[in-house]
Amino acid sequence: MHRSVNQLLDELPSTRGNPIEVEGILNVQPEGYELLHYPKSERRANDEVSGPIYRSSVWLAFGNGSIQPNHSALAHWLGKRVRVHGIVQTTSNPSPERKFHHHGGFGPYGVWLAQLEVFSIQRVTSENRHEKSA
Repeated sequence: MHRSVNQLLDELPSTRGNPIEVEGILNVQPEGYELLHYPKSERRANDEVSGPIYRSSVWLAFGNGSIQPNHSALAHWLGKRVRVHGIVQTTSNPSPERKFHHHGGFGPYGVWLAQLEVFSIQRVTSENRHEKSA
């Protein structure tokens, strides 16, 4: 069973080091990929007007092993719903209330509370969505 990004972040640190399946919207930053909470209307932000979305996103990390991202396929999936299977890594203090402008997390500037060490990504199709409602 998959979790949303917000569910994963709410369950930190109990998920640390565990394999998990998370569903969200694939997004790209200049330094790599992140998974944004879906639906967009439920994303959390520091500033309700224009604040960062780090509170509702998870950084995606690819190791140095044989599992590497297919950038061409991922480019087609940007802005689309995907399911990511991976191992959860968290900061030593994974509190959602901590200040996001301080280093110590993951991704650029260390602002993400958690990252998934990815071992697979799949596009969520309409067929996948219908399975959930059946």
